[in-house]
Amino acid sequence: MRQILFFVIFILFAYPLASQENELKAGPTQYKGGNPDFYIFPGRAALIVYSSLDNLKFKCTTDTIIGPVFEAAEKRYIVIFDTHDQVIEVSAPGFKPVLINIPSLQPSDVLPYSIEPKLAENDPGIIEVTFTISPPDAELFVDFKKTDHHLPVKLSPGNHKIKITKEGKTPLKQEIFVDKEHKTFTVTLE
Repeated sequence: MRQILFFVIFILFAYPLASQENELKAGPTQYKGGNPDFYIFPGRAALIVYSSLDNLKFKCTTDTIIGPVFEAAEKRYIVIFDTHDQVIEVSAPGFKPVLINIPSLQPSDVLPYSIEPKLAENDPGIIEVTFTISPPDAELFVDFKKTDHHLPVKLSPGNHKIKITKEGKTPLKQEIFVDKEHKTFTVTLE
């Protein structure tokens, strides 16, 4: 009987820990539209979070946030908040929460973010991305890490920052979106 009780207690405590093993990847992204309703909430700013997850929860410890409003067709959340510095915690079932540090903003400012599941390199959701870069001896940085652009790069779906540099040329910085349809990129450094 004691062994059964121990087993039940173990399961009750181990299950929540096991369900929190996955991580979320959060970072600034490009603004892709969406109109927060500042008419109803003047003097506020907005966080627009683009995500493939439809079950994100938002919490702020310093203020009350308005929303989120989830727009399924655009795969985005709109959260309205006060304009001073704050931290918003984003969570989803089965994932560790991630924090977004919000700087002071002006009224009606919009801060775009992307939140996606963080995948391990051998995860089946990882996508092999190929880059064709001109000139071929330019250097490629993906998410701030130097990368050999002659070989496929394994990336998680979502937004990634790239930078291409070559001595004597102006560096090129841009953001790319990776998914199963967008996995080949050609970039020319002028």
